[in-house]
Amino acid sequence: MSEEAGPDESMEEEELADEERSTSPACDLRSWLAGAPLLWRQSSYGAWLPNTLAAKTGNFAQQLQGGSDYVRKYAQHAGA
Repeated sequence: MSEEAGPDESMEEEELADEERSTSPACDLRSWLAGAPLLWRQSSYGAWLPNTLAAKTGNFAQQLQGGSDYVRKYAQHAGA
């Protein structure tokens, strides 16, 4: 029969595994590679992520103006 590890022993093993994972050079490199573009984007553009919605559509007031013009012209064309 094999003996199971007691609660103290299994916690010690988990803590050692956590320490080994947090000091991995590969993990540090991946974190830096993933974080560098985000830091650059924040410093360059003032935003953490790209705002593609605003880039494609403009501001909300212009959207409302264009939409109301479209509906008005359609109503005139359709004779409503």
